[in-house]
Amino acid sequence: MNIVDFIDSTVKRNMYTDISTTIKNGLPVLTAIGLFAYSEMLGGLGRIVDGEPETIVFGPGQSNKNYAKYLSMAGKCYSKLNSRQTYKIIRGGLIHRYFIRQRSTIEIDPADPYCRNSGYQGCSIRFEEDYVYFNVNAYFLDFMKTVDRLRRKIYRKGIENLSFAEHINETEYILSRSVKSIR
Repeated sequence: MNIVDFIDSTVKRNMYTDISTTIKNGLPVLTAIGLFAYSEMLGGLGRIVDGEPETIVFGPGQSNKNYAKYLSMAGKCYSKLNSRQTYKIIRGGLIHRYFIRQRSTIEIDPADPYCRNSGYQGCSIRFEEDYVYFNVNAYFLDFMKTVDRLRRKIYRKGIENLSFAEHINETEYILSRSVKSIR
């Protein structure tokens, strides 16, 4: 699969649907975890577009580096964040403890799953002394903008046919309707 097809089919269709569904259902923790996972992946794509090999980018110990790359791609307010602190306190807290590692608020607006509300302003992640604020709708909006910027960069560089995710179709997803379908 080429990198543009991956972005169009996997990122824009599947990942956008995953996140908008968790927002619509008012699931802030799952939404935040999904956004962090997808941000890491998108940062990895950014590293590949910049010339790093896929085997290294998605190899062991690269998650924080991929997330740092995502933050640098996502815009000025994100590039000012300390990637290690953000990764450890928010993502690490949610993944390993279900809670952000310090006093915090995760805001979610289930009425706006595709972030059409133009009222989202400022950085969606803010660290204020010992307090963290995270608006998942605004982060998702910025994530979608970052995907579009990366796609444009791919075309500017003329690498839209870059081979990516050779084993992407080796994962099968099954929506089971009963336990009888377990293999």
